[in-house]
Amino acid sequence: PYVTTAAIMDLHAMQDEANAAYFRQNREQRFGKRLEEVEAARDAGLGAFRASLEPLRSMLAYQPFIGGQSPLFADYIVFGALQWARIASPYR
Repeated sequence: PYVTTAAIMDLHAMQDEANAAYFRQNREQRFGKRLEEVEAARDAGLGAFRASLEPLRSMLAYQPFIGGQSPLFADYIVFGALQWARIASPYR
């Protein structure tokens, strides 16, 4: 997901030396490229990510939660992902 790739180098920087080596090896294998290359693409993907949130924004303009008047599990999933990204990375 975009939020993970946008924060990838910030997440790497949070690790101690041993975990950073594992994190890098594991993620580079998963993405098929160096972490720096993954991070370099984040600005290019930002517009598409913001556009993908537009249906959610439109819905929340006329109701307070995804499920209507009270939160559902889906609200917590979306909030959790966005809150995690907000505190894991200064990238906006």
